Amino acid sequence: MNTSLSSSLSALRALETQQGVTANNLANLRTPGFKSRRVEFREGIEGEVDVTSRPVNPETGMSAQTGFPLDFAIQGAGYFAVDMGNGTQALTRDGSFRVSPEGSVVTVSGRPVVGFPPVPPGSTGVSVSPTGAGSFRTPEGDINFQLPLAQVPNPQGLENLGGNLLGITPASGAPQFGNPSSGGLGPIARGALELSNVDPVKEMVSLLEVKGAYSASLKAIQTADEMAGEANNLIRRS
Repeated sequence: MNTSLSSSLSALRALETQQGVTANNLANLRTPGFKSRRVEFREGIEGEVDVTSRPVNPETGMSAQTGFPLDFAIQGAGYFAVDMGNGTQALTRDGSFRVSPEGSVVTVSGRPVVGFPPVPPGSTGVSVSPTGAGSFRTPEGDINFQLPLAQVPNPQGLENLGGNLLGITPASGAPQFGNPSSGGLGPIARGALELSNVDPVKEMVSLLEVKGAYSASLKAIQTADEMAGEANNLIRRS
């Protein structure tokens, strides 16, 4: 395969990756706590284009009041930790929680949130302060607890696991836990949710840029193919 054709094909593959990431960002425009991603490229061997990473945009989204007592927004740095059930934890900014039939406080995907104790049937008044101090009332008496937040050295190194969960990787570094409103962690707002940090205008511009670059790469492939055909015809005639 000639260099021009190989470079154009690698560019198409990279653009398809960028288009997929951009489309996923737009699809999660209204997902609480969703963090947009971008695609980074580099020029590889013989002009080929390689996708090097898909880092997470760690910027905090705006908060919206919901009034629901198990909705929580982190107003600053930090993540809720989620038990993945296999001895590992994931992180999320999506604080739309609920109590499962088993009495666990879980995410919308049913994963237990680290820090919440079991909530017995008949419990009322679940409350969490900006510093993470929580309590609720059971038929047997009040239960107090402390809800921690996690932070990692490099949030852009977190891996997208789907379901609005972020996986810990060597690139992100190991999580460190602390109380909200201290140690660089943001406070928790009860009855509110962090909105997605997706910028729809930027994402639409990105889609238009991908469309233009894709058309140019297709044209380059067509030109290279025509030139190869002409060269073959000249060889046959000679």
